Amino acid sequence: MRTVLSSIPVKTDIHFMKTDMQGTDFSALSSAGTLLQRVHYLRVECWIKNIYTYVGVNNDFCRHLFPYMTSIGFELLHMHGNSKARKEVNNYAGVRGHAAAVEYCEREKAEKQRVGTFEADAYFRRAGTRLEPPEGRDWPSDIN
Repeated sequence: MRTVLSSIPVKTDIHFMKTDMQGTDFSALSSAGTLLQRVHYLRVECWIKNIYTYVGVNNDFCRHLFPYMTSIGFELLHMHGNSKARKEVNNYAGVRGHAAAVEYCEREKAEKQRVGTFEADAYFRRAGTRLEPPEGRDWPSDIN
């Protein structure tokens, strides 16, 4: 990710970026460091409920992604489970905003780590961005 972002000219705004890296999303994003702050909107695939698709790979929403993205100046707009995990995230409602994510993660921290597939998509906005949210199928219109 660091290599990709550094190859884009500095004066070019990166309006929207989506990751779906088979469990290595967090690793790739964290490798980018401050270069990630060039992105205005970000959709990231992650894991929830401490269920790891790949052993030894960090990609959990509450344990890795949410704390990191918040620490580098991104705001969570929404997070929802994918397919079979959709019901598990606030009974289909998902998580909207920082306070709801903190509450959700507080409830989830007691979950024991196990292997399986429980994926979600998290939608972030860089704090202070003046760009309008993306449009299209990769960014649902009700997430703004």
